[in-house]
Amino acid sequence: MSGKKILVIDDEVDFAGFVGEAGRRLGYDVEVCHASAEAKRRLADIAPDLIVLDIVMPGEDGVEFLQWLRGQPLRPILILMTGYNPKYAEMAGALGRVAGLEVAALLTKPVRIKALQEVLNKHLPLADADALASTTTTA
Repeated sequence: MSGKKILVIDDEVDFAGFVGEAGRRLGYDVEVCHASAEAKRRLADIAPDLIVLDIVMPGEDGVEFLQWLRGQPLRPILILMTGYNPKYAEMAGALGRVAGLEVAALLTKPVRIKALQEVLNKHLPLADADALASTTTTA
């Protein structure tokens, strides 16, 4: 593996698995959490370079996670996603940036695997620049 770590936080088990697999196929180390509270407990141990965060989740949502994250010493790159109105991701992105977080991309579900992989490679490049070129999976 690359040693570069991605944390996926999404309550939709299948979609979180899809995002995780997209990252693994490119060579990233990927961890998945299905709730914000779980991600908070594990964040320091995982120490991700990048977080793919669903904005709309039951219980504590992505916006609340961003508010918590701004008080943490880790500063991973953020990719925010939503299957609802894209304005949710835009609002969360603006709040994250105001809080000093690096919000690299806003994506709307459903997302194609190639588009997701391009965003990952752009914002968390691997030493092997040919990783994306060799990936031929579509969804």
